[in-house]
Amino acid sequence: LALPQLAQAVSCTVTNGNNDGDGSLRFCVAGATEEGDVVTIPGDLTINLTGDGMAINQSIKIQGAGPDSSIIDGSGMD
Repeated sequence: LALPQLAQAVSCTVTNGNNDGDGSLRFCVAGATEEGDVVTIPGDLTINLTGDGMAINQSIKIQGAGPDSSIIDGSGMD
């Protein structure tokens, strides 16, 4: 009897503060497509978002090192 395969949560760590591209917050959020996926923002990182907003249409977890360490700056967004 074969058991169904359970989807495994995806984990992505933001590696830079760029607005987009590999290692960015947008890149990690785009790859988090299933409930329970995790996006981690390490400490001492400021993410500078510009342009359009970022839609998150699933229940994912975004975890950071705290409000004084992991900073998302949306001042350049439209």
